[in-house]
Amino acid sequence: MRCALVRPAHRSSGYDEGTQECLGIGYVGAVLRERGHEVVVVDAEMEKLADREAFERVAASDPGLIGFSVMSEDALDSLRRLARDLREAFPRAHLTAGGNLPSFDPEWILRLCPGIDSVIRFEGERPLLELAERLRSGRDFRAVPPAASVDDLDALPFPIRDTLPIALKNGWMAPISSSRGCHARCSFCAVHRFNLDPARPWRFRSPAGVADEIDGLVADFGVREVNFVDDDFIGNRKQGQPRARELAAELIRRGLKVGFSLQCRAEWIDRATFRPLKAAGLRMVFFGVEAVDEESRRRYGKPQSRELVRRTLELLDELDVYAHVGFIMFNPWTRLEDVREAVEFLRDIGHLNIHTATNFLQLSPGTPLLEPLAAGGMAFREPHGGYRWSFADPRTASVKAVFDRVLWPQFPAWYESLMAKWSVLTARRSDERCAHDLRRMDDLVHDVAIRTLDAIESDPGVDLFALVRELSERTACAARS
Repeated sequence: MRCALVRPAHRSSGYDEGTQECLGIGYVGAVLRERGHEVVVVDAEMEKLADREAFERVAASDPGLIGFSVMSEDALDSLRRLARDLREAFPRAHLTAGGNLPSFDPEWILRLCPGIDSVIRFEGERPLLELAERLRSGRDFRAVPPAASVDDLDALPFPIRDTLPIALKNGWMAPISSSRGCHARCSFCAVHRFNLDPARPWRFRSPAGVADEIDGLVADFGVREVNFVDDDFIGNRKQGQPRARELAAELIRRGLKVGFSLQCRAEWIDRATFRPLKAAGLRMVFFGVEAVDEESRRRYGKPQSRELVRRTLELLDELDVYAHVGFIMFNPWTRLEDVREAVEFLRDIGHLNIHTATNFLQLSPGTPLLEPLAAGGMAFREPHGGYRWSFADPRTASVKAVFDRVLWPQFPAWYESLMAKWSVLTARRSDERCAHDLRRMDDLVHDVAIRTLDAIESDPGVDLFALVRELSERTACAARS
C-alpha cells in the first residue's frame, strides 16, 4: 500500500521543533517499509512548506493511507486544512492521526477534522502497521487491537531517514532515540502517561544497538553529531547509569568520534557516569530546573534543591560539558516575588536568558496539571484547540506581558536562534566573541526583568504601554551597541 506520512507545519515554535527530524514518523515508516509498504515522508514543519505545497507533495504519491504526526496544538491549523483538502482529493484514502495530542484527546481531533477516519494512540509502530495491513487486505480497520507499549525496543528497525539530508544541510544534528518513558511524574508533563506499561516506566535499547545505529548514520550520511531525544537518557541509577557507561565504552571501542547531546534529570548526573560519556563525545546536557520557589516545585512534583542544581552545573563545567537548563517562569499562581527570586537565581547560575525569562506553563491534554486548572475555571480551551490559563495575580500577568513585548521583538534574531538551537549553540559556544555577545544579551534580559518588576511593584497601575515603550527603546539601543 502507498502510505504518506506527514508532519504538518506549526503555527509557532518556541524551541524550534523543525530543527530535527520527526523520529515518530521515522519509526512507523521503517516498520511499514519492512513489511513491503511504499512510504513517502512529507515534513512540512522541517521544510517550512505552505499547506498547498505539502498537499501537492502528498497528492503526488497517490496514497491509500495518509498518516499525520501531531505533537501539539501548534499543528492543528495546518492539520485541519490538509485533512480537509486531502479528504476531498482522495475520498477513498484512509486518513489517520497519531502523536501526543491525538493520543490524549482523540475525540477532539475527530471533531476538529471530520475528514480523519481514525486515530492511532500512543506508540504507533504496531497499530499503524496493523491498520495498513488491514486496509491492504480489505479487512475492517476498526478491529485494530488497542495500543500497547513496545516491549523490546531493540526489535524495532532503525527509523527511516528520508529527511536527514535536509537537516544536515542546515547544520542540524541527527536525532536518535535510545530509550522511551520516564520514572518521574512531573505534573506539567505527559510522558509518564504516554507509557502504557506501568511496570516499566522507562524502557531502553542495548548499548550495542544504539552504537550500531550511530555507526550507520556515520557511514551513510557522514553524521558528526547526534542529539539523543530521550525524555530521560539516564532513566535510573540501577540500570540507566550502567547502560550509559556501557554505551560510552562501546562508542570509544568502535572509534566513533561523534559529538552528542542528551537530556536527563539532574539527580542522575554524576562523575562516574558523565566522565566516560564526555570521553565518548558528550558535548551538551539539558536538564530541567523548572522552578525555584517551594510552592511551584511542589505543584510541579519537582523536588530537586538549589544545591543539587548548583552541584550539577559545577560538575558539568568541570567536565567541560555545556549545560542547558529548562525553566518555567510563569504559572497561574506565580507571584511577583517568585519571578524576582527566579530571575536572580538564574542570573547567579548563569542561565538567565530570553527563554528562561519568558517561558510559561504550557498545558496540553495528558498533563496532570490541566485537570484541576480546567475544573477550577483557571484554564479554558481556545477554538484552535490549545489551552490558555489566567493568572491569580493580575500584576504577574502585567510582568509577563511586558517581558513578551520587550524581550522578543527587541532582541536580535541571532540571539534567539542560538538560544533555541542546541546544535548551533554548542558549535559556537567556544567562540569568545559569541560568548561575549551572549553574556551581553543575558545582562539586558536581567535589566529588563528587574526594571519591570520594580515598576509594577511600586505602582500596580503603572502605564504598561509607556513602560514597554521606555524599555524597548532602552533595549534596542543597548542591543545595537
